[in-house]
Amino acid sequence: MGIRVGLIVVLLSSLLIQSASSQGSINVAWTPLNETSTTSYRNLINRFTTARNYGSEGYIAAQNYIRDWYTELNMTVVSQEFDTFNDNVTGVNLIGILHGKKQTQNFFLVGAHYDTMKDNPGVTDNGSGMSAVLEIARILNVMFTYNCTIDYSVIFVGFDMSKPEPDYGDDPPCPLSAGIGPCGVFNFIDWLEKYLTEQDNAQLLGTFIIDSILNYNTSINSQIISEDARVLLPDYFYNVSSGGYKGNYIAGVVRAADVTLAQTFRDSWVTMPLNELYQFQQVDLVGDATPNPNVHIQLPTFFQSEHMQLWAENHIAMLITDTLKQRGYQQTCFDKSCDNLQFITETNYEFGYQTVRAIADSIFKLGSGNCNTTIPPSSGSSLLPSLITFISVHFVAFILFVL
Repeated sequence: MGIRVGLIVVLLSSLLIQSASSQGSINVAWTPLNETSTTSYRNLINRFTTARNYGSEGYIAAQNYIRDWYTELNMTVVSQEFDTFNDNVTGVNLIGILHGKKQTQNFFLVGAHYDTMKDNPGVTDNGSGMSAVLEIARILNVMFTYNCTIDYSVIFVGFDMSKPEPDYGDDPPCPLSAGIGPCGVFNFIDWLEKYLTEQDNAQLLGTFIIDSILNYNTSINSQIISEDARVLLPDYFYNVSSGGYKGNYIAGVVRAADVTLAQTFRDSWVTMPLNELYQFQQVDLVGDATPNPNVHIQLPTFFQSEHMQLWAENHIAMLITDTLKQRGYQQTCFDKSCDNLQFITETNYEFGYQTVRAIADSIFKLGSGNCNTTIPPSSGSSLLPSLITFISVHFVAFILFVL
């Protein structure tokens, strides 16, 4: 019933615009990213509440759901199977491509791992990240439905084999000793390079890697930050320590080469209605190259996700994270069975969804997004069509995520 009412209102709004007419047209730009409801994101997270270690029921169910989501959004769907260091284990990266309007197929990338440790429901790590990938895809797809475009395509990826599989003993699928980081993104890069070449040497313009975004805590001393950060990340250390070590922010980890992503994300973040409650902290690493191994050891939280391999291949990338096991309940529950829904409140959903919206808005801006409603001007007073336009367009923006 609600969907029908929404459609009727949108159609009536369109008729009102047309009735104000005579000749010519006016293009009114609008950005329909003002919805504050967490419903869709919450529903997605509820799909990622059981363990997703290799071969488990939750692992298979998650793969099927991600594929179905991509298909429902009319995306190009690719299941990239890859060999691991264990001959009996095959990983699967799940790729969906949402095509932009330009023939030159340059891309943005949004990715998160969907697998977990055994017996770990992985709600925060990384059901929250994989749900964000799917929700961002939905938001952009809905915007396209309402006559919005972006110039460039977006590749969405669910990475497999990010977590170690301890049950395999001396023959793990992705051993840390291999020195390649998460196996899923390592193999994805092979696919990516071939795909970009096939697309007339298209470029990857920027990547958002999402690794845990649901953990929010305003308590004093709820945030751990190492003394190494005092030297290596002085601005970040100062901001967190001077605020009482509260886990009330999302972190964006970048090098100098990635600052355009970070600045666009920050600009999007401050336009969100809850930006003062939910804060953003930019973590600036020195230099453009992949940080040296000593930095990896001293700041492991910021160097264990998929962005590392992208940096190693000289791709622009930004890690978006709540800092994983350095905050609140994840200090105890990281990779354990208590990473479940018991700690998740409406505040946590709002915090995660704010990040979702900021990434979607960033991609829209970076991709030269445009939403045009064609409005014929009145032959008489310009006030009436302007008023009708304002009401119509903004009501459509409101309806956008209610449907």
